[in-house]
Amino acid sequence: MSNKRQQCELEHCPCCQCHRAAKRFKQQKKHLYLILDDWERGYSVYKVDVDAFDPSDAGPEPLPEHPVVRFEARHGRSCSLYLLRGGHFDMLSAVAPPPDSTYPEDSGWSWSRVGSPPPFDHCDRIWSFVLHPDGRTLFVSHERSTFSFDTESKQWASHGTWFLPFKGEAYFDAELDAWVGLCCHEGGVGYLSCSDVAPAPADVRSLPAWKLGKDQLFDAKSRRHLGATLVCMGSSRYCLVESLARDDEEDLRRLHDDGYYPHRRVLAVTTFGLEYDGQGHLVTTQRKVRSYEMTDAHQLPDPHWKPVAFWM
Repeated sequence: MSNKRQQCELEHCPCCQCHRAAKRFKQQKKHLYLILDDWERGYSVYKVDVDAFDPSDAGPEPLPEHPVVRFEARHGRSCSLYLLRGGHFDMLSAVAPPPDSTYPEDSGWSWSRVGSPPPFDHCDRIWSFVLHPDGRTLFVSHERSTFSFDTESKQWASHGTWFLPFKGEAYFDAELDAWVGLCCHEGGVGYLSCSDVAPAPADVRSLPAWKLGKDQLFDAKSRRHLGATLVCMGSSRYCLVESLARDDEEDLRRLHDDGYYPHRRVLAVTTFGLEYDGQGHLVTTQRKVRSYEMTDAHQLPDPHWKPVAFWM
């Protein structure tokens, strides 16, 4: 057998280690998923390949032709989600688990009630949250106080009248050895902030040292800005999804003067890396941008303008 033929057969052999490694790499490739209200009967989930982004944005373009999946849900009223994919029609419903005495111990439910209730009221006033690198402790800032929840002991703890310097979800960045998120402080909105990771939860009594990022990611004072979401992609790589009203002066006037909801929007998706520069400042690197046009199917209040996205 010639060397050329042997090499060819090895390249296509399903038992070849290189082939298996390439296959695993392909299976492990992750994508950004956007959940959008562009369907009259519910929501659509779109998959975006951020590796295909260009360094410069050439202007808004249509979303991918077909969503990955659609969830049927009656906006603001239904407790169930209906999933349409391929030839399947599935339903997810928040039905309470049956009594323990009548339910087999070896068949657990996907959720259960925690015995220790949150030490605060009005969960809609949660300002920020972040997972501790121990993998079990969730820190939560509610109004002007911060608490933690231990997912193993299922107990809450109070840490005083201070709050994390983030808005929404923050992330632990192992390469930076810091928590990273969108800044919540006046003058820092539109920038990232990073903070030292709190020590063992029982010892936390004050705000860890933190600093403001050097680069602005979005202009929160812009008339077009509607909301933004930060997504962590791992290895100090992040994605910012910003919701913008289209650049139409009549629409902008109605948005600000009449409380008009902009059905037509632009989603600006920016990917970037993070590092500390020579002066210790947090800076962004390798920015790439792509924008998508979308039209909402329903008229929703402004809390729903913030994009919903995840990395998987």
